[in-house]
Amino acid sequence: MQRELTSEQQELVAIYKKKWFEIGISTNNIDLHKATKSIQEIYKLLGYSQPEILLYDSPEAIAIDIQSLLETRITNIDRVTKEPLFKRIGNSLGKPLSYLIQGLFREIFIEIGISYLPLCRIHNNLDLFEFRGSGNYLSQMYSVAYNRLPLMIKQKLDFKTYQLQYISEDKLKEKLQSKFADNVVSIPFYTNNCLFIEYCCEVLSKECNLLVWQALKDFIINCGFIVIPFQALCLVCDRPKRIFLDNNKNSINTVSLTKIEYRDSFKQLSFGQTNN
Repeated sequence: MQRELTSEQQELVAIYKKKWFEIGISTNNIDLHKATKSIQEIYKLLGYSQPEILLYDSPEAIAIDIQSLLETRITNIDRVTKEPLFKRIGNSLGKPLSYLIQGLFREIFIEIGISYLPLCRIHNNLDLFEFRGSGNYLSQMYSVAYNRLPLMIKQKLDFKTYQLQYISEDKLKEKLQSKFADNVVSIPFYTNNCLFIEYCCEVLSKECNLLVWQALKDFIINCGFIVIPFQALCLVCDRPKRIFLDNNKNSINTVSLTKIEYRDSFKQLSFGQTNN
């Protein structure tokens, strides 16, 4: 059972960290063909048929379009409270997708060994970020996807023209906000998982399901910035046009995100500020 990284293995940590750090902050335009193929492969692994894929330039563009998506895919908006949400869109796939990643982690953990200490030491060496740290770029990107986007969706929704009988408009908005928050996939956030899996497989020669790993790897590399996957519909946000980082610090672990500018000129600033 390996308890410490060798000097050669330790030297490779920086190389793998740099690779996945650059993937996480990439501003290259999404290749829709590659993204479509990667999404289709993930849906196939999850046991679902191919979804309709919609590409957006920013989280705000997604938030603006949610209203029309709900109206065109749910026959009676009031029945949202009586039947499963997004009946026509289908099940949320955000959590099943995370279960695929967790499955790979379990396989690698078993390969590394059951001892907690060596596992923690190896994992800490391969951690791109820590939530305990302040101002980390990955934790801020996490917030963009899982906190700010669902809040923007709630703010853009308007049901004033609907005669809601079973629930207030505010409660319905909160319900929908929660639904989307539970289903968001932050691509940069998952680069940390990919770093650990790839390093363990390639450097430590640990084994996992290579078919699942390749599909997940392609998904993270090819599918932009944010993905919201439902059974019949997959919303994809393109990578930002520019990502501004405070890189005056010496460690990747403490690099801070200051501003994100998207391709439709929408901007998100640090600490929850936004402007156009």
